[in-house]
Amino acid sequence: MFVHHAIGLLLTLALSSAGRPRQSAKTPNAFTIPPELIDMCMRYLVDDKPSLKTCSLVCRQWWSCARRYMFETVILTTSDKDGACLLPFLQHDLWPLKSLVRELHFRNQNRQTTLLTSLPVEYLAQLISCCPDIKALRFTNVRWIRERGQDMPLWPRFPQIRTLELTYRDSHALPDITSIFHWLPFVREFTFNGGMVGRLESFDRFSPFATPLTLPANLRLESCHLRSHETNRYVLDYLRNTQTMQSLQSFSAVVTTADEDHTVIGQIIEAASGTLRRISLDLSSHKLSTYIYQRRYIAPKC
Repeated sequence: MFVHHAIGLLLTLALSSAGRPRQSAKTPNAFTIPPELIDMCMRYLVDDKPSLKTCSLVCRQWWSCARRYMFETVILTTSDKDGACLLPFLQHDLWPLKSLVRELHFRNQNRQTTLLTSLPVEYLAQLISCCPDIKALRFTNVRWIRERGQDMPLWPRFPQIRTLELTYRDSHALPDITSIFHWLPFVREFTFNGGMVGRLESFDRFSPFATPLTLPANLRLESCHLRSHETNRYVLDYLRNTQTMQSLQSFSAVVTTADEDHTVIGQIIEAASGTLRRISLDLSSHKLSTYIYQRRYIAPKC
C-alpha cells in the first residue's frame, strides 16, 4: 500500500511540476523531473491499474514516454501565452493515441496574466479530425477567436462530439462560440463557466454576443449549465431558441439581478416544459433574493 501511495505521489509531483517553465540556473529552486522517473510511474500505473483512463499531458519532456500508452482522455495543459508549445504535440505526438481518445481538454494554467492561450483553429480542426471517436471538448482559458477583420476559416462539422465545456476566468476574451456550435451541431451537453468581469461595457465591446447570432437548426441541447455570475445574460440570450431547448432535460444557471435573465430563463423553461426533468437556479447573487421576492418570482414563506 505504501508503495502504491509513493508511486502515485511521484507521478502527481511529476505532472504538477513538469509543466512549469524552466527556470534560470541562478534560481535556487530550479529542478527538472527525470523522464525515467515519469516513465517508471507511467508503466507501473498502466500495468497495474487497468482503471487508469486519463492522460494529463503537461510538458514536452515526457510526451515521448506518454505516447507508448493508450488513454481515453487526453488533457493538454500549457502556460504558454501564445500556445507555441502545443503545436509540436498537435502535429506529431498525439497521433499514436488518436484511436482511443474520447475527450480533449485544453487547459491554460497561467494565473500570472489575463492573456489566454491562443490556439490556432487550423490545428484544433486537424486534431479533432484525427480522433474519430472523440466525444467531448473542454476549454479552460483557451481561445481560438479570430483576429479582428479576418474571416473565420471554414471547418468541417464534427457530429461525433456531444459535450462542450467552456471555462473562462477573463470573460471579455471569450471565443467565438457563434461558430463553434456550427462546427459541433450535435452537441447535447453544454457547460459555460465564466469568470468575473470588471467592466461589462468592456465585455460588450469585445464579446461575440454583441452581434446578431444564429444557432444551427439541428442543435438540440439536452443539458445546459451556466455557472457565471456576470455573463449569463449574454449566453442566455444566445440560447433563447425554442428549437434548441425543446429537448432540454437538465438546466442550471446562476441568476443575476438583470431583467434579461428572468425573461430568458422563463422562455427556456417554457420551451422545454415537455422534457425538462431537473432545474437548478443559483439565487445567491448580491441582493437577488430580495429582488426576486419583490418581483414575485418566488412566493414568500411564512
